[in-house]
Amino acid sequence: GGSDYHGIVGKKPDRFGDYLVSGKDVSEFISLL
Repeated sequence: GGSDYHGIVGKKPDRFGDYLVSGKDVSEFISLL
């Protein structure tokens, strides 16, 4: 979690959409809030 969750490959997870596009685990995104 966290450090290994980057959303879109090659792009920093600086946007809400980037996390969701990854589609791996929404809870992982929530844990970063």
